[in-house]
Amino acid sequence: METHSHILSRAVIISEQHILVAKALNSSNTFLPGGHVELGESIPMCLQRELKEELGFDTSVTNYLGAVEHQWHSGKTQHYEINHCFRVECANLHHKTAVRAKENHLSFHWLNFDSLASWNLQPKPLQQLVPTLESDAQSTWWASTL
Repeated sequence: METHSHILSRAVIISEQHILVAKALNSSNTFLPGGHVELGESIPMCLQRELKEELGFDTSVTNYLGAVEHQWHSGKTQHYEINHCFRVECANLHHKTAVRAKENHLSFHWLNFDSLASWNLQPKPLQQLVPTLESDAQSTWWASTL
């Protein structure tokens, strides 16, 4: 079996108990905005680059929230990823304003914290971790689907 490892930088963008999520075309799940870290790039630099590419906005990466590891199978390939999650601020983003993707394969949605499971936010531990942000801003996340 072939294996692939992924290091990802993910944005937690919150507006009044809503979080911005991405959805790939023809996908049954959503995920946090961001993407793959490139060689020679720091994880926060990756996130700023990815958000500029995906959203078209400059953002401010404020603090590290933690990591969530995840694995899945796709055909004969096993994937393993580590999602490094950061709080991100952007004056141009608010849950009452639609967000248009700059990349054709993505769409963005503002989800109320109560709807994360129904939109299949992945990795799944994020469905429980995200709502804790308002009450427990000091804890660092660590979660795994392994």
